[in-house]
Amino acid sequence: MSVLIEPSMLIALFTVAIVCGSTDIATMGQHIVTGNVSSVVAVILAGVAFAAACYMELGKLPFDQAEAEQELQEGPLAELSGPSLAMMKLAMGMKQVVVVAWFTSIFIPWGEPATIGVTALVGAVVFLVKCLVDFVVCGVLENSVSRSRFKVLGNQTWAVVGIAVLAFVFVVVGV
Repeated sequence: MSVLIEPSMLIALFTVAIVCGSTDIATMGQHIVTGNVSSVVAVILAGVAFAAACYMELGKLPFDQAEAEQELQEGPLAELSGPSLAMMKLAMGMKQVVVVAWFTSIFIPWGEPATIGVTALVGAVVFLVKCLVDFVVCGVLENSVSRSRFKVLGNQTWAVVGIAVLAFVFVVVGV
């Protein structure tokens, strides 16, 4: 499933990089904060696609196929135990933090130290609060849905790819 998630994230990031004129995360966030983008519609669509791809990448319901051990294939983590299982769980948790931080830095840049002129400590606290809010929103969404059938998830991931491609098309067309 992640075969479709990463391309949609990359297409969304590529779209924002074209609109902002830079691949630097801080510069992209700065352009979005100031509204100095050539296509606001493309940035909004790219943000929606990136947010949906992030939610899928976090492995929340209904995209928690690694946790659906009994229903699918006995799970990729079923063979692990002890330190190996702990390292895999730690790696999955770190990936979740990095993905949410990536989304927050680019698409929710308000309150960053460079934008409000505060110290790095206050900026770090604001950043952590924004990440916490993102995790709470993901938790609320996860608790409001149920696990869907494995064959249906492909259609949902293709929809996210379609939104990301639409954002890119808007940039190319100039909307």
